[in-house]
Amino acid sequence: MNPTAAEAWDRLKFDLEVRSGFWISLVVGPDPRPRAALRRRTETWCDLQEVAFHLHRPIPEAFPALAASLADDPTAGIHWVVIDAPSHLEGVQEEATGQLMLAMNERREAYRSGLEGGVILEGPEPLVRQLRVLAPDLFSMRAAVLEAGIEPERPEESQQNQDRTASFPVLRLTGDAQRAEERVARLRRQPLEGHERALLVALDRAAGMLHFERRLSRAARVAADQHALVDILADRDPPPPWLTYERARALYRRGSIAVKSGQWAKGSTFLVEADDILSRLMVADGLGLAYRGLLARVKRWRWWVAEQQGRQREAVRQAEATIALRREIVDTDPHDMEMERRLVVQLMNGARLHAREGALGTSAAELREARDRARERAASAPRVVIWVDLLVDAWQQAGELALARHRPGQASVDFGEALAAAEAFAALLPQDPKRQLWLLGRLQDQAMMRHQLGDVGGTSVLVARISSAIASLDHAAVPPFEVERLKARLGRLEARLQDSDPRASAACLVDALAAAAPSLDEADAPRSLLRLGAALERDLAWLRRQTSDRAGTVAALTRGAALLARSAELSPPSLSDLTGLRMLYEDLAGLHLQDGARARAVTVVKRAVAAAELAEQRFPGHSGVRPERFDTLRRAAGHLDGAGDHEGARRYLEEAALIGRDLTQEGAVELVPVEALAQVHVAAAHFALSADDLSGLDAHVQAARGLVASGTDDHYLMRQLEALEQRLASGKLRKS
Repeated sequence: MNPTAAEAWDRLKFDLEVRSGFWISLVVGPDPRPRAALRRRTETWCDLQEVAFHLHRPIPEAFPALAASLADDPTAGIHWVVIDAPSHLEGVQEEATGQLMLAMNERREAYRSGLEGGVILEGPEPLVRQLRVLAPDLFSMRAAVLEAGIEPERPEESQQNQDRTASFPVLRLTGDAQRAEERVARLRRQPLEGHERALLVALDRAAGMLHFERRLSRAARVAADQHALVDILADRDPPPPWLTYERARALYRRGSIAVKSGQWAKGSTFLVEADDILSRLMVADGLGLAYRGLLARVKRWRWWVAEQQGRQREAVRQAEATIALRREIVDTDPHDMEMERRLVVQLMNGARLHAREGALGTSAAELREARDRARERAASAPRVVIWVDLLVDAWQQAGELALARHRPGQASVDFGEALAAAEAFAALLPQDPKRQLWLLGRLQDQAMMRHQLGDVGGTSVLVARISSAIASLDHAAVPPFEVERLKARLGRLEARLQDSDPRASAACLVDALAAAAPSLDEADAPRSLLRLGAALERDLAWLRRQTSDRAGTVAALTRGAALLARSAELSPPSLSDLTGLRMLYEDLAGLHLQDGARARAVTVVKRAVAAAELAEQRFPGHSGVRPERFDTLRRAAGHLDGAGDHEGARRYLEEAALIGRDLTQEGAVELVPVEALAQVHVAAAHFALSADDLSGLDAHVQAARGLVASGTDDHYLMRQLEALEQRLASGKLRKS
């Protein structure tokens, strides 16, 4: 530690030991290393003195949310806030830090009355000026401004810093699971008395970070510990006044983790209980911002679950409740940018839901509100990417809605506004490679939309512009896979412009796949690139089929399935991956059968069935996975029968019949058509007949007859059923 930092530590240690109540200090300096040393010493001091240490590393867009949480949900101890960013985000950082200073200045009295401990702001030297200018009242309450100085650089560190600067910058999240679990372990070594809420907060944070990192089993255990501690504290007389909130938060945490783990019924039970607790409080006493924010999160998860399960009416109800709560929170605290960001996102999600339900007017109104809110924020903070990103999304979604309403002129205007907003944002920092990548992605989205509008000229202009921009990128400043992904998407666009000539279009796709090949061949290829590669192979297979190139079609489908299988292996697999994989395998099985490759057909069919089974295991509450498995088994039985595996075909038909029966009993007739289920029973009856299984024949014939008792237009099905009934009758006569 350099002499300046050592002097700063002496002063900071004095404040830690002597001061009580709320106080604020700044730790500043151009070098992050001595600042980090002071941070570590403070954390060690807190551990030894049994004082809670809360480390906050918010992304710039979350700064105002942090200011609000310190006021609305004060937790005793030292709150150390790191305000720093990579060099390419200095403009974004300055805007967001200004918002943080304003938000903290407005809440200074809430801090003074609610916080028991210090708030230490760590960052570069301009932080002092920003606090003095934007938050003069809070600045006057400061305990100290501590200069951390510059650490002498060792020779080996110089090269490390150069390497780090050359790497592609990424934003850090607000914490990590390991640090959160270490915090829980430290608190558990202390007596529970006096540290109850600190431990609950630490458990909730650890469960949340584990959930974010998709370590769901561990997250579920930590959330269960959080819930159990709430139950222990409930036995106290009287129970702590904040226990109701902590119970609702523990239920919310357990519910969201259970749903993400595929335990839909269990997760829904926890979420409904949390909703009931908070809703009763709101009716009886009203709710503060923290309570309403938690209730909004609970309802957002209930909205998502209902939507995934196909309960659209319930999804709409929860969506409207979520949006209403978010509006109340933002209207109460208009400076909370994080809450307004969530409101804008949920307005756009609600617009999609209403559009699917046919409520196009409501959808358009929600998009207008989202667009207006994002535009206002983007105007006040033009360098903050999140608001421009949301504004572009809102304009683009409005264009898609206009297309759905058969208004191509309005769609063209909306897409143009999206493009203008994206270009204006990128022009603020023209040399920022990350911003240029973002703009190129937006340009490619625009080209896709223009192609949908039938604007061939506009699409061609954008494609030429994208090609030129990719060529001028500083490839040393961006990851290779990003460049390859851009080139692959560009190839897909060029292929669509050539869709009148299948061979030329296929040549564009081949070039696109060649551009992406180096990263696709890597073992750690990102999921997004694997999906793009699979989509390109699927498009190529369709074009090969158009030109009667059977071998090329099989090869493209095989490569696409392999890429999508790799994507599905990444934890957790997505439903879109599993569905796409199943469809590719089914297409391949049909082609192998036509080519006489029966063994390959059987292998691929079994993979399709396995993908459908995994989808049902992973997404048991989704309304579409069981009907899709029914259809997969039905088609797979036909493929296996054609390949000569009659016993396997019969097993699949029996399984499909059981799934169809269960869905029919559950009232999901629209998901499994009666005639399709009757056809399964008729096919299974044929297998029973060939096996001399009279009881099986009888059961399937009776089931099929019951399904079509009210009549059917499928005359072939009826003739088959009548023939089977005659065979059944003759079989009974022989038995007698």
